[in-house]
Amino acid sequence: MDKKFNSRFKMFGSTDEVLSLYNRDWSGYAPMVTAVEVFRGQFAGIGAAKEKQEKDIKGYAVSKKINRDAMADLAISICGKVKAWAKDQGDMVTYNEMHITRSMILNGRSATAKTLCQSIYNKAVGMPSAAKTTYNILAGHLASLAESISTYSESSFSPRTRIAMRKSETDSFKKMFTYCTLTLKESIDNLMENFAGTQFYNDYFNGRKIPTDATEKASLTVRVVSEYDGSPLAGVTVNGTDGVVEFQEVTDSQGRIKRSDIKPEIWDLTFTYTNYTTVTTQTDIYAGDKDKVLVKMKSIPK
Repeated sequence: MDKKFNSRFKMFGSTDEVLSLYNRDWSGYAPMVTAVEVFRGQFAGIGAAKEKQEKDIKGYAVSKKINRDAMADLAISICGKVKAWAKDQGDMVTYNEMHITRSMILNGRSATAKTLCQSIYNKAVGMPSAAKTTYNILAGHLASLAESISTYSESSFSPRTRIAMRKSETDSFKKMFTYCTLTLKESIDNLMENFAGTQFYNDYFNGRKIPTDATEKASLTVRVVSEYDGSPLAGVTVNGTDGVVEFQEVTDSQGRIKRSDIKPEIWDLTFTYTNYTTVTTQTDIYAGDKDKVLVKMKSIPK
C-alpha cells in the first residue's frame, strides 16, 4: 500500500478508536449506529485488502527467490562441466565466458540472472554429443535447466506488467478509501454536530485529521472545456470546499485554475458560467498528489 494511503488508513484507525472510546455517548442514537456500522464495514474491507496485498507481495518475493536459487544451482553445476571441457579443448573464449559464479546469478537484476543461465544452457547444448557424455552433461540435466529458466522467467513479471498490476491495485484501493471517507464526511461528520461542545466532539475531529508530511504538498489543476467542441472556457467560476475550507477561482484563457498546497481531502467542486449548465463534481486528493480534473460544460440552448 502506498504511503499516501497509509496516512489515511491511520486516520480511519484513529477515528475508529475514538468511536470505540465514546461508544456510550452515541450507541443509543440510531442514525449514528447505522453510519458507524457502514464505516466499520468499509474500514474492515480495506484492512483485509491491505493484508492480502502484503501477503501476495511477500509470497511473490519468496517464490521468486526459491526459483532463482534452483535455477542457479542447476546452471552452476552445468557451467563447471562446460568450463572444464572448454579448457581441455583449448577454447579460451568459451572458458572465459563461463567465468560465472552462483553469486553473479543470485545478485543483481532478474534479467541478468536469466541471461547468465541461458548462456550456460546454450553453450552446453552446443557441445558435441560425445563431449556431453564424457563430462556428464545429460539430456535430463539440460531439460531441468531449461524448465528452471522458464519457471523463473514466469515468476519475474515484466516491468510493464508490474506497473499495470500496481496501477490496478492503486485504483482499487483509491475507490475503497474514497467510499470510506465519504461515509465519514457525508454521514458521521454531520451527525457529530449533535455532540458539539463535548469532549467526544473534539476528540472525534482531532482523530479525523489526516496525518501528512509537510514535504508532501498536494496540488489541484482543473481544466474546463466546452462539451460541444472541447474549446477552453475562460471566466468560469469555480467554487471548491472540503466541508471546512472554501475557495473561489475563475478560469484563465486556457480554461484552467490551479491550487497549490491544497489540503488532502475530498473536495466538492461547482462550476458556473453564463449560458452554460452548472456542473458539480468531487475529487479525492492525497498528500503528494498532483490532481488533475477535466470538466466539460454544456451550453444552454437559446
